[in-house]
Amino acid sequence: MLSLLVAIGLFGHTAVADEAGPGSPLPINLNHAEPASVEVRRGDHLWSISKGRMETVLRAAVEDAEVAPYWRRVVEMNRPRLRSGDPDLIFPGETVLLPAVG
Repeated sequence: MLSLLVAIGLFGHTAVADEAGPGSPLPINLNHAEPASVEVRRGDHLWSISKGRMETVLRAAVEDAEVAPYWRRVVEMNRPRLRSGDPDLIFPGETVLLPAVG
């Protein structure tokens, strides 16, 4: 049986509820939906950080086409803050700001 999905506006974010009713978990982790920051670790890059953030918040795998707009926001938000000035070159220990997801 197909689940009936209903979009619900919640504090400016869209959450999805199914017919299971109240108390069922929402796909969006509202505790992580707000802006945040992360310290860069060796091997990180802005794409993987962006994708990981989205998957954490949405509690689901995301496709590249879904990540791309969010990644562009992450790049623009952080470009002036990066030691190298190049979003393709980030260093361990740098702090990357992450905009709200959604």
